[in-house]
Amino acid sequence: MSKSKKILIIILCLAAGLSIFLTYKAFRNKPTILDDVNYNTIDKKTFGIFIEKDTYSSESDKYEEYNGTTWPTGYELNASNSMCFDNDGVSIPNPLSFNSGTITITTSNTAYCYLYFDKESAGMTGIELVASNPSNMSSSLVGGLYRYQGTYDVVDNNYICFGTDNESTCTGDTDHYMYRIIGVNSSGQIEVIKKEALNTGYKWYDDTLAYEGEKNDTVSLIRGNAQKNRVQLLWFTGNFSDSTLLSIVNGNAYLGDTNYIPNSTWSNKIASKTWKYGVASNSSYDGDVLYTAYEGWTDETDSEKISLQYMHDYLYAYGSTAPGNETTAKDAWIHLSHNDGNPPFAYEWTMSKSDPTYATFIKQTNNYSDLYSVRPVFYLESTVTIIGSGTINHPYIINN
Repeated sequence: MSKSKKILIIILCLAAGLSIFLTYKAFRNKPTILDDVNYNTIDKKTFGIFIEKDTYSSESDKYEEYNGTTWPTGYELNASNSMCFDNDGVSIPNPLSFNSGTITITTSNTAYCYLYFDKESAGMTGIELVASNPSNMSSSLVGGLYRYQGTYDVVDNNYICFGTDNESTCTGDTDHYMYRIIGVNSSGQIEVIKKEALNTGYKWYDDTLAYEGEKNDTVSLIRGNAQKNRVQLLWFTGNFSDSTLLSIVNGNAYLGDTNYIPNSTWSNKIASKTWKYGVASNSSYDGDVLYTAYEGWTDETDSEKISLQYMHDYLYAYGSTAPGNETTAKDAWIHLSHNDGNPPFAYEWTMSKSDPTYATFIKQTNNYSDLYSVRPVFYLESTVTIIGSGTINHPYIINN
């Protein structure tokens, strides 16, 4: 072998060794999580970031390189377009996960990633949500709402966050931020119920009342055959005009508690309404019968943001073609037992009454008390828009 060839081989070997060394040095300390805190430390040779252009003529011309020093705002990761490679240049399948502004590199051998971001969706209004025809939502108005209907093991796409627009915060603290959509009215207002009960029980009045006990002379509205699955109504004396419960939830116990409603930005997303109250038929298991009674009520609260569910909401949540009855209503997605694993009480107040002097609550055990669980209910303003899939892990997020 000639001397020149030996020199050339030596040079090539040194170059290859230097390349391997530089590659190792560049990637051995690669970050595994990229967020708005450590973004500035990212080696731009390791992560190429591209964002959707304001205008483009074709898909091949859709993106431009992003050279900002913070994460691009108003964009969301396009996971299907983004890709990562190992040191050998081999594409890595499913290398990324993206959750509320944090991108996680899911494989340890990732060397280089191209991250593509699309402009965030403008979000859906309540009317647009109905028009999207989500599964488990009625195709027509049922009791004044396009309602999510079905059993707890079927309806899994009506979760929504309120009080935060950060998905991780919401899913990590469901007690304060997770709700479920009851339905959407014809004005496009989304009605929601808190997934879990407030952390303490409340009396209907703020003073001590004598417990009336179960009214044996009245048919319970909802009653299971098996005692352990028993669901029925009991009553406390008192008119709605005398109740302090609604003023409590519209005050410091909920609406004024920044753990639930952080500030006026969030409270302003809740519509003020007058809420009907009156006597429901206590011998019917049919949501239609109860809603007809509701339509005839003439008494209303003052304009309030927060209320409670009605008995027809509870029955319609099971289904309109086969309304909840004494044995099936407990399986409705809305039932407290399917939303709160540890409520202060296994029964909760409603806005429906059994007669002019008795308030009602849904009950599931035989242990009586003068305190009951409360799950606030409210309507979002019709201008509110949401994004997301509505599942427990990726709930709808309010984005305006």
